[in-house]
Amino acid sequence: MSTTLSRQLKALSHLLATDPDVSQLNQGHLLALAFVCAAEEPVSLQQIATEVCITPSAASRMIVKLEEKGLVDRPAHRRPGLLTPTAKGREVNDRVQFFLAS
Repeated sequence: MSTTLSRQLKALSHLLATDPDVSQLNQGHLLALAFVCAAEEPVSLQQIATEVCITPSAASRMIVKLEEKGLVDRPAHRRPGLLTPTAKGREVNDRVQFFLAS
């Protein structure tokens, strides 16, 4: 394993253990959040499942946790099942990306 990857994984583990906004989340949750934040349009559960390489049912459970933390939203006025990041979700994603880059 490269030194950079090892450092990033250690940093991510520390963040997951100490940051209340991401506690009880795992690396898959953060990958899904990053995907939703990077998308130019709302994304579907199927798109998340494909991107994160998990089943749609696992993606659904993952999204429920992100919704409970207030990181993603399924706006009622848009097509059902499409997800967008909340302001908090974007802030948390930015913080995670910064933490991994430093």
